This record gives sequence, structure tokens and C-alpha cells, in this order.
Amino acid sequence: MEIPIYLGGNDDNMALGAAHMTYTSLPIGGDSSNCVLSGHSGYIGRIFFDHLPNLNIGDEIIVENYRNTLTYKVVDKQIHKKDESADCYITEGKDLLTLITCISDGHGGFDRFYVIAERSET
Repeated sequence: MEIPIYLGGNDDNMALGAAHMTYTSLPIGGDSSNCVLSGHSGYIGRIFFDHLPNLNIGDEIIVENYRNTLTYKVVDKQIHKKDESADCYITEGKDLLTLITCISDGHGGFDRFYVIAERSET
């Protein structure tokens, strides 16, 4: 799957692709960074992050920016309430990519599905 990344987590950007969440690391990699990208699932007429739950530990995620191609490997998958965001923080010494989308909580609301990936050398 390929989708563009737009800087700024707002409705306009999320209607077009993945949105880089403001105040998180830019999608350029680096020691002690965590780039957080959010995308819709279940968006009528478009597929953005609908398939995030299908990713498995060890799967690769590629991020291309204007300078580099960055490879990350999935290290964890989690479900959080919408007001829980600890996994969006930087972990000292790690180069992380966190992907977030909404999933049904089974009670008419939505939780957040997180895929956490760490930069790999391959």
C-alpha cells in the first residue's frame, strides 16, 4: 500500500492520506525520535489505514522522504483509549514510527489502534 504523508494532523490532510501529527518527530528518522502518523480507516470511497490491523510483528514499513528511504520493522501493536497517548512519546535512543487509526470499541465509540515500528538497517 502506498499513501502520501501530509504535515499536520487536521481534517483536510487526513482526507487525502496519512497525517503527520504535529509536535512529533518529522518523517526523516533520527536517534531518539518518534514520527507519529495518523490515518482514517473506514473512510467512504478511500482506503488509508484500514489494513493496519493486518500488519504483524516483523513486517516492514517503508517511509520515503525527499532525501532518504527509511525502513522500519513492526515491534508492537496496541489498542488505546482516545485520550491515552504515551506511545506517541520519544524513547531515548530509539528511532520509532507510530501509526494510528480508529477502531470500534464495540460500544458505539472508537478506540485507537497503534502500530509501533522501529528503524531497521535493511
